[in-house]
Amino acid sequence: MEFTTKNALLWGLDKYDITILKHLSSHEGTIVHIAQATGIPRTSLYYMLPKLEQRGFVTSWKKEKKTFWKLANIDDIQKKYHDSMNIAMVPTETIMPVSDTTSLEIYRGKKNVLHAWKQIANLPPKSRVLGIQPEQSLLMAVTKNNIQDVVTFNETVKRKQIIVEGIIHKRGTDSMYKVLSKKDGLLLLKSFAGRTADTSELPDQLLTNTTAEMYLYGDKIAIVNWKEELCVIIRNKDVNELMKTMFASTKYLLKKYDQNEKIAQRLVDFGMR
Repeated sequence: MEFTTKNALLWGLDKYDITILKHLSSHEGTIVHIAQATGIPRTSLYYMLPKLEQRGFVTSWKKEKKTFWKLANIDDIQKKYHDSMNIAMVPTETIMPVSDTTSLEIYRGKKNVLHAWKQIANLPPKSRVLGIQPEQSLLMAVTKNNIQDVVTFNETVKRKQIIVEGIIHKRGTDSMYKVLSKKDGLLLLKSFAGRTADTSELPDQLLTNTTAEMYLYGDKIAIVNWKEELCVIIRNKDVNELMKTMFASTKYLLKKYDQNEKIAQRLVDFGMR
């Protein structure tokens, strides 16, 4: 078993807990031994080890009036905590029908997360897509994926005249160009240019560090987190209508922003037009 920062976040553990558990995965001993091996003060261990025992991560026993500690049984931990240690065994694609009108789709991994884009690209011509894409999520999308996949998606949206109604950070257009090579940046800008779009400006102070985005299309809601390489798609008409209303209410309060105009100006600046 390997304890990582990712496991720590999933289980609500901090870096000191992880240090203790990593040590106890190959050793057992008293608080004195653990303090010497980990550098964590004994006074802290007197508090931390019982807490970890209460949560089922470690066990203790007494021998000659001394208390010894060791890692709990691996199978017990796995049953109690669903289970990032075996995350490789979790299917990368899960589709769960709930009823005739409702389903849940879960996709893991960089290539599978693109499933939301594929569904949007397969919409009928002149369909409407609503989306919220913060700057950091945009940057993750264009740097984590093959740039040609992003360009192909944009070109398909343009060719089919799919209407993209978005809430985005205005600075995102310049930021995405800066994080790519000049060649890829210009290629990407050109693929964005001329889309049928109706965009509003997301205030700079909102969703500043958010690496997730949301799309509404047909009777579906797609939530994509590029950092975690996770995509969840819910198919349900009532939930979709609820989110559409929330989207419209938010957009009503925001300033209109012509992304096409800005991209066209940048292409002029770079001598592409």
